[in-house]
Amino acid sequence: MTTMNTSDKRQQILEAAQRMVAEKGIQGVSMQKLANEAGVAAGTIYRYFDDKDHLLEELRLYVVSRMAKAVQAGVEMDKPLKEQYRKMWLNIWHVAASNIDSLKTRAQYDSIPSKNCYTTREQERKMFAQVDNLFNEGKKQGILKTSIMKSFLD
Repeated sequence: MTTMNTSDKRQQILEAAQRMVAEKGIQGVSMQKLANEAGVAAGTIYRYFDDKDHLLEELRLYVVSRMAKAVQAGVEMDKPLKEQYRKMWLNIWHVAASNIDSLKTRAQYDSIPSKNCYTTREQERKMFAQVDNLFNEGKKQGILKTSIMKSFLD
């Protein structure tokens, strides 16, 4: 018999929550239904998350982190901006084709309540550091216009 380590159980719960949000929306997630979906006891969820709000905050960061890694995968910072940009766009198309549930529920993740919205946004910005760098460098080199950048980043 193999035992699952704690990070595996936590990830199992987060993945089940992501599936539930994709299928039923945030309102459709109850801790008991989530426990059933994840194949764990309801009390197990509370070993990793204080309450539903904490779970949803962590779910948002989990999904954004996975998206950031996928979008920035294989992007070489020493390459010209055009190549970095092209690689990121190809990655985005790959994500769109392979993980449609995450994209369909993006607006729901944006509406997940956060106790500290500023901190959450800063964490997300750090996760997308390569994208942020691409835009900042493009602006510095005059390749990207400031007004376009401002509207995109706001």
